[in-house]
Amino acid sequence: MGIRNNCPACCGYEQQQCFEVNGFDIKRCLACGTLYVEKLPILEELASIYTNGSYYELSDESLQRITEENQRRLKLIKRIKPQGRFLDIGCAQGLLLDEAKKNGYQTFGVEPTLKNAEEAARKGHVVESKMLDEYVKQCGDDRFDVIACLDVIEHVENPKEFLMLASSLLMDDGLMVISTPNYSCIVEKRLGANAPYMTPPEHVTFFTVEGMRHLVVTCGLDVVGLHTFGNLISAEMDRSIRRYLPKPLYPFSGLIKPIVRFSFGLLNLMKMGLEQEIYLKKAKKR
Repeated sequence: MGIRNNCPACCGYEQQQCFEVNGFDIKRCLACGTLYVEKLPILEELASIYTNGSYYELSDESLQRITEENQRRLKLIKRIKPQGRFLDIGCAQGLLLDEAKKNGYQTFGVEPTLKNAEEAARKGHVVESKMLDEYVKQCGDDRFDVIACLDVIEHVENPKEFLMLASSLLMDDGLMVISTPNYSCIVEKRLGANAPYMTPPEHVTFFTVEGMRHLVVTCGLDVVGLHTFGNLISAEMDRSIRRYLPKPLYPFSGLIKPIVRFSFGLLNLMKMGLEQEIYLKKAKKR
């Protein structure tokens, strides 16, 4: 079990204790606001999570939401990089690759959960069931025009090392897309230890927008676009109402749900939504 003495986003050493979740102390960086697990879980414990055959199983409603998010994402990607080789790191069952393939890209994936990797490969994508460092050792000479890494970086022990490995696979004029929960969001700040993405040992770093900007710059990447997204499907909304609201308010859930959805839409317009999505290119050598 490793100990992180400084912020994994901006390397700042000034920190404060926030709370404990699932037996893990959560620290806040006083420089960029990023939260992080101080004592990391044992690697074998994490490996057992991601190689479990049932990891990342989705309901039909979740599947529809993710498909719509990926369709939106592909429209933005095509404006910047309309064709070429497309790699999804942590591709799960290949939902993003499905949309990329429909849009004419050559599709590749890296996925540690064997069952998910096999499902993605069955649909015609070239997928390796490996962790990223293993993939780079095997395929490090490959280069890609688009690299996506969605909801992955919050899981890794060393985000800078991970991002450097990922960017080593990017063409000089390529595009990288990263998404991760947004701890600049007022919802995450308000809920604290009860925030929906506060789930150690699975998630170990909780990035603010400022923290992500620091991280990508130190990895030799420039931000070319930033969006936030996120809303709740009906089942998630019901769970959230039961979890966060007092019982006397349950009968008014029909009135509460539209207000919550409107609020999330407003937060996204203000770039303060539940998740952040950053579009990156390699910084030009000066």
